[in-house]
Amino acid sequence: MSKNKKILSYTTYIAVITCILLYYLFPSDVIKKTLAYRVSRANPDFSIMTGHAAPVLPPGIKLRNVTIKRFNDSLFDIDEIKIKPKLLSFFKPETIYTFTGRAGDGTFNGTTAVSNKQSDNRSRLDVNLSEIQIREISGLQTFSRYPSAGLLSGTIAFNKNRGPLVNARANLNITNALLTFPTPVFGLDNLTFQYIEGEVTFNGRRIQVKKCTFDGSQVDGTIAGIIILKNPFEKSTLRLTGTIQPHSGFIAGLGQGIAGLLLPQIKSTKEGVKFKIRGTLEDPKFSL
Repeated sequence: MSKNKKILSYTTYIAVITCILLYYLFPSDVIKKTLAYRVSRANPDFSIMTGHAAPVLPPGIKLRNVTIKRFNDSLFDIDEIKIKPKLLSFFKPETIYTFTGRAGDGTFNGTTAVSNKQSDNRSRLDVNLSEIQIREISGLQTFSRYPSAGLLSGTIAFNKNRGPLVNARANLNITNALLTFPTPVFGLDNLTFQYIEGEVTFNGRRIQVKKCTFDGSQVDGTIAGIIILKNPFEKSTLRLTGTIQPHSGFIAGLGQGIAGLLLPQIKSTKEGVKFKIRGTLEDPKFSL
């Protein structure tokens, strides 16, 4: 065997052994604890639990069975996420990470930036969502009386400045949506929508629905207002208003009594029937 071939063989052998040792000696528990600390430091209301952590190439980590919580309430489960740093950013004021993952039968990706100064807890997070099944979002299904389904896509941008509060902005859309009622409403067991589009801002404990439009099989409409977050999450209060434009088939199926109440309002305005939603996430109150 030539000298060059020997060097190549030894180098390959050392590289393989090093990779094996790195994999089996990878400090999984340390990584999970560090990640949990980072999330809690960014916002004490939130925590993260990770089932498994392992290294990947190019340099990064892969996390599996990740659960994001607010206080003790599970909000979102992630099947798998790969996180990779931009190596040159280690020498800059903030470190930038890219990530890709799978959740709710869909995918997501994005970037996050974290200050390299120990005394500075500022951070940014930008996420792109693609066809995530909202039926699999535990935070929605656990705390609402109305089971829902649909494919969620869109963008979310978080911005954590100095202090405990997080600001965020989201542009989201849901296709093939289904909202099921625990008891029939206007004789309907559920509502179906071709799409729902909305713009939402998050400021501390206040969520503002700036605009939301929906196009459904039974009704079309708009909704806006605020949600005040509370602990526990399901006690968060609703202050929402909007309009609905019932389809003719929907009105015909209501019966003469209810249809008689709605028709004058529908005929008197092109904007549709105005409504309000008050109460809490676990017990919303709908009124016209």
